[in-house]
Amino acid sequence: MSISIIGVGACKKEPSLEVQKELLIENKVDSILSLMTIQEKIGQMSQIRHFDENAFEDVSEKFIGSIIHTQGPNPGENAKDWQAKFAKFQKKGIKEAPKWHKSKEGRIWHKEHAKKHNFGNYELKTKKCQVCSKEYQSKSLHSKYCSNGCKSKGRLLSGVDNVDRECVGCGATFSTNKYKKTKTCSRSCASLISR
Repeated sequence: MSISIIGVGACKKEPSLEVQKELLIENKVDSILSLMTIQEKIGQMSQIRHFDENAFEDVSEKFIGSIIHTQGPNPGENAKDWQAKFAKFQKKGIKEAPKWHKSKEGRIWHKEHAKKHNFGNYELKTKKCQVCSKEYQSKSLHSKYCSNGCKSKGRLLSGVDNVDRECVGCGATFSTNKYKKTKTCSRSCASLISR
């Protein structure tokens, strides 16, 4: 018989601010990508040449992400001509977007999108504050706190705003909230530099 001991919550160190920022960006990207169809993803990764035969139609019909000028005829004699040529592509894409949104395919996509993300379901729900445990009502799906005071305290407790600093008294590295003016790791170091 063997016994395994698993330390739950043994590491209490929060991920660094840099890691937290990377995770936030990854979550945003994943959230945007989950809203896109395969055709939209392929279109956004595609580049077409401005002089391709169906370039003008492809911009709106195939969700093209960018237009490139490589070889072939110049889009214009000077920078203003080039800009005008590419502005036409942009206007075509912008002009066609409302048509797609009003189309049968667009309406179906919007309904599925709304269901998936619970849009329009803004009824009051009773929730429990993550800081003071007080019950409160909110229409927000992501609400965690009953008040701005608890939200501030929650951020402080989570350490999301913490930074590492070097103590001016002893040189040790210590962690503190980035909004505090703390320069020392302890009261004894503070008393040393105040003399």
